[in-house]
Amino acid sequence: MEVVTFESEAYKALVGKIEKIAGYVAEAQLPSGEKKEAWLDSNQLAEA
Repeated sequence: MEVVTFESEAYKALVGKIEKIAGYVAEAQLPSGEKKEAWLDSNQLAEA
């Protein structure tokens, strides 16, 4: 087995991106009538 190491901040950023993707996938699986409208502020938009 190979062990890969990287900085804590890089790991946290990666986990945050994975959680965003998981949220998009979960929302895409909802029937269209149950989807929530999402509003983004400028910071969230810049990160996306």
